[in-house]
Amino acid sequence: MGQITLQYVPFNTDTAFLRIKQQVIGLPHYQFAFFIHVYASMFVLVAGATQFSTKFLQCKPQWHRRFGWLYVVIIVLFAAPSGLVMGWYANG
Repeated sequence: MGQITLQYVPFNTDTAFLRIKQQVIGLPHYQFAFFIHVYASMFVLVAGATQFSTKFLQCKPQWHRRFGWLYVVIIVLFAAPSGLVMGWYANG
């Protein structure tokens, strides 16, 4: 998943998924939503991975809680709203 998201760094609009979305990538709000979604996913992947580690929970419970809050905040404030904008232009 990390390799997929890194394809879009820095703001590359001619790669992977965006090749089939050329008709909408020119829309400023879609482009903004897409890159917010992709960059948020980088942080969500790291923060989410810590939530499945029982060893991390036992050794660093405070950090486990902080990463959990970070995970929720990023999803609620960034990933979900940008995903809704992208969903409006989904194929199918």
